[in-house]
Amino acid sequence: MTHLLTVLSNLYIIALTNGEGYSTIKSEFNPGGKCLPIEYAKRASEGSAICIAFGCKNGVYLASLAPNIEDGSDTDINRHDDGRSYLHKINGNIIASISGIGGDCALVLKKLRNLSITHKSAFGVPISGFKLADDISSYLHEITMEGGIRPLSVSVIIASKDSDVDGNYSFNIYRIDCCGTMNKFLSCDNRNPMNDDIRAILSQYDWPLLDTGDALDRIKNITASILNKSKSGYSNKANMRLISAAGVGDSFCLNFN
Repeated sequence: MTHLLTVLSNLYIIALTNGEGYSTIKSEFNPGGKCLPIEYAKRASEGSAICIAFGCKNGVYLASLAPNIEDGSDTDINRHDDGRSYLHKINGNIIASISGIGGDCALVLKKLRNLSITHKSAFGVPISGFKLADDISSYLHEITMEGGIRPLSVSVIIASKDSDVDGNYSFNIYRIDCCGTMNKFLSCDNRNPMNDDIRAILSQYDWPLLDTGDALDRIKNITASILNKSKSGYSNKANMRLISAAGVGDSFCLNFN
């Protein structure tokens, strides 16, 4: 009986998507062999904010440069000018930047927080950055591979302070793209592959040797340079958040006049 219901459900979905327009059931490929739904999802997430993680020797700065929204018609949960941010505190030791389509970002943010809460309830200790990144990577990969569900148009950066059994801690940065590919970086942005201009600017400094206090002025200069090299349409401020030995700090802004 269960098998019959599954077959009937699949037939119904196929019937709904059999007409003209976008079909989430069928994977379409371009002549170069790229899967178009995944390419569309990546492009959509890249059209959102520029988010950058700066890994220093005693912490990680996350910065986001938000698009300007002039007509007030956008409903993106990440808009800067209504007090909301691309940089989210998941727990006391983890920050995540989530950029992309607003509804997809909200879904991923909810999933990240649920994963953190569930892990703490089950094991009595906070989830590590690697475990959280690995779990959300599997979640995004599963959605991408499921027939009938489009990839989520998001790009996620997770910055964490992780402790070992001896109480020693380290700072880690992970980036996860819309189809669940996870990579670890010393510093990165939310583009996949990394934006060439941002990569060149980041390579000018040996970030793991910089103190977070010394790094802030350089970060301000770097983000200003990135704004100058980027397409027009970004606001003249960067939303910032620091994770250090004390854990996740409050959000603050760097303004560029």
